[in-house]
Amino acid sequence: MHPLVTETESKANGVLAMEPAGDELSHRERALLRAIGEGRGELIYGCEPDLAIDGYWCGDQSAAHHLAQRGLIAPAQPTSVGSRVAAVLTAAGIALLSVRAG
Repeated sequence: MHPLVTETESKANGVLAMEPAGDELSHRERALLRAIGEGRGELIYGCEPDLAIDGYWCGDQSAAHHLAQRGLIAPAQPTSVGSRVAAVLTAAGIALLSVRAG
């Protein structure tokens, strides 16, 4: 097994799933962070915000939720639940992208 991957067993269906270990992000999640860093992302704000890139809804909202839950993306300004607002990288998101780029 690759050292950066852990095994997780889904209790619901008994299927073994592979997921990145620790601070690792998928290629898709890194691409979403880069797009948001370029000013191309918008959120529908909520407890699990939905993400649009270039005006199109992200096809993998679970990746967007994961980025928000980890505190890597946030709304650009204070807003109310259900409002559409620009997405920005948090300091943690910027740092993570910087480490990956270096």
